[in-house]
This record gives sequence, structure tokens and C-alpha cells, in this order.
Amino acid sequence: MLIIWILLLDAVDSVNSPDRDVSKPLLMPICDVVRSNSHGQVSACGKLESGAVRSGSKIMVMPSGEQELCGLSGLHHCKAGDNVAIALQGIDANQLEFHVHHAKEAATVVKLMGNA
Repeated sequence: MLIIWILLLDAVDSVNSPDRDVSKPLLMPICDVVRSNSHGQVSACGKLESGAVRSGSKIMVMPSGEQELCGLSGLHHCKAGDNVAIALQGIDANQLEFHVHHAKEAATVVKLMGNA
């Protein structure tokens, strides 16, 4: 039984982590939206797929195209592969549907896929 555990741990250790490109523009698909009534802000939660973001960076939310300065709770910066909650002031929570990206390099939606 111990040998099986050792083999399992060796197999887990041999898996390489995916390449995350921090040199590409910021892109974060939104997986959750948290509203804070006391602070008057919303937070977009997700994993940074590419790029990096610092607290105070200007970002754009899609599909509305609204731009806003972001805040990172307890962090100064995050990079691709990190799970983050980006705090936004003055953006309606209903506008946070698809993704967050860098304000100067807007991503385009090529195809929406759903359950067939």
C-alpha cells in the first residue's frame, strides 16, 4: 500500500504546470461577482489567464466596455495563473458578465458556446 502512495506522489510531482504568459495583455474570465453594499463596490473574481495587474491599474469590463481603476484586496500585483478578486468602484454588477482585460488592448469575442 505504501508503494502505491509513493508512485501516486511521484506521478503528481511529475505533472508540469501550464505555461502562463505574463507578457500578453491582461485577460480574466469572470467566474463570480461579489457585491459590497457597505463599500459601494463590486468585485469580479476569476483566474488571470494572461498578463498581470497592479492595484490602481485601469481595466475594462466586457461586454459594457466600461473602464475603471481596480483594487486588489491585500495585494499589490497579480500575474497570470493567480486567482484574484478585483474590486471596482462605480461599475454596475450587472455589467460584469464575460471578462476583464487591459483598458488599452480590448479582447474580442469570436464565438459564444453553450450547451447543445
